[in-house]
Amino acid sequence: MLKYKYTKIACYLGYVVQAIACTFLPLLFVGLQNKYNISYEKLGRLMFICFVVQIFVDLISIRLVKLFGYRKLAVASQLFAFVGFISLSLLPNLLPPYAGLTCAVIIYSVGSGLIEVIISPIMEYLPTDDKSGNMAFLHSFFCWGEVFVVAVTTLLIKLLGAEKWGYIAVMWSVIPLIVMLLMSFVPIVEPKEMSGNGFKELLKSPLFIVMLVIMFLSGASEITVGNWMSAFAEQSLKLSKLVGDLVGPCLFAACMGMGRIIFSFIGDKIPMKRVLFVFSVFTVCAYLVLSLSKIPAVSLAAGVLVGLGVSVMWPGSLSLSASHFPNGATAMFALLAMFGDFGCSFGPWMAGMVADSKGLNTAFLFATVFPFAMVIILIFLNRKKAKR
Repeated sequence: MLKYKYTKIACYLGYVVQAIACTFLPLLFVGLQNKYNISYEKLGRLMFICFVVQIFVDLISIRLVKLFGYRKLAVASQLFAFVGFISLSLLPNLLPPYAGLTCAVIIYSVGSGLIEVIISPIMEYLPTDDKSGNMAFLHSFFCWGEVFVVAVTTLLIKLLGAEKWGYIAVMWSVIPLIVMLLMSFVPIVEPKEMSGNGFKELLKSPLFIVMLVIMFLSGASEITVGNWMSAFAEQSLKLSKLVGDLVGPCLFAACMGMGRIIFSFIGDKIPMKRVLFVFSVFTVCAYLVLSLSKIPAVSLAAGVLVGLGVSVMWPGSLSLSASHFPNGATAMFALLAMFGDFGCSFGPWMAGMVADSKGLNTAFLFATVFPFAMVIILIFLNRKKAKR
């Protein structure tokens, strides 16, 4: 029988697959627009569809786990991703191009949504110590996956030409195929689900409502800068698309990955509320420098450092919730993932609306409200704990 270390490896690669699902398509926007004459609005709508599908999967995941269990859904998540990536290269040629792209996005987004709900609890409920550190290290693989996907895809497009993007999609489909085989055999601990209606039981707790708000703010704080870094690098420093992607999103994701790895060595040695507070304050400072600095290079450096500030927010919020609600299981992780996705959708959208009229600097200043709200909430939680 395989050991739990292989389960960890499968989980790590699972988050690389989610990074492909979230990162690959936007890198093709220019090529897709030139080949199929697709508008910016329709291209943006594809990413909106991606998040909507993931939120829908978050909602139904509790029922799916009860019916099929964690292993079958873990395998299914990779199967959907594999078929989706293959479809991305095939369906635009078999169907009307935009309809083909939409079908492919829906297919692999189902896989991405399942990964989001399934992989974290599989890691959380392994019989290992240092839960917080393990969760942070797990989520660092999403960051390294982003760096890897952006760097490799951008360079391959440069070498092969934008018209060869279909071959690159097929290449990325190999990774979920490998993870699917691993998930079929590695040991998985099925957590004990809450009795009764998991959603209702959790939502009765005011503390869990606060956890959901923290998760929303974590997603908004992270993705708002991550989504707009490429455009900011090109506009502020007048960099090319190739260099802009490598300097902006790549360095941002690398900084976020480094933060998660560093924290994985600290793990449970420092109270999670205190860690989240420190990183939230750091994020507020980085946001302010990013938006208010008159020196483009300083603003860009601050944007990259936002990656370090937000690095602990998502996995830290999951670990904090798991420590307070150890029997939350699927219901807890599904609700947290859903609110995190809401934040990932709402933050960049609001920043884009502000940027249309006031520019990206003002949009980033507006977005400072997300990490600042986390600071206020965490001050309250830490004071409440101190009083007890």
